[in-house]
Amino acid sequence: MEYPGYAGIKSATSERIIFTAAISAYRKIRTMNKNAVVHVSGYSLGTASASYLAANCSVKSLVLAAPFTSFSEVGKTLLPGMGYIVDMALVGHEYKSISWAAMISAPTLIVHGKDDTTVPFSQGETLSKSIRGSVFKEAPGAGHNGLIGREKVIEFSKEFYQKL
Repeated sequence: MEYPGYAGIKSATSERIIFTAAISAYRKIRTMNKNAVVHVSGYSLGTASASYLAANCSVKSLVLAAPFTSFSEVGKTLLPGMGYIVDMALVGHEYKSISWAAMISAPTLIVHGKDDTTVPFSQGETLSKSIRGSVFKEAPGAGHNGLIGREKVIEFSKEFYQKL
């Protein structure tokens, strides 16, 4: 799913619009096949809508790569001392994954690059501790954009899916 307002899709965007699009895509899949097995994954910004969907819909599994606890916490880490400005700038775009993490019951794999300078590694760890039974894997030497196709991440994913 591409997000409204991103990837050339001309549309207003907000957290509510993106989450509504995710729920709509899920419902469309279920309408087309009520027995469909739905696996959900997200990378960076996509982890917010993926985790929101997993918290609110029946999914078989959830995989999150480079997830964050909230946009605000990422902003405050990247811009120390600017917390108030970050919070004001992100009104309507909070993406507080941590707030619905406890509602996720699907088996969950979280992978985070140890050298991520965009989303702090500690946020992936914190989110993992908030999702009951989740598996957290560190991708050594990987930054924020270095997870897709990385051999170790593929190995983590295969191991996770084989246990489902």
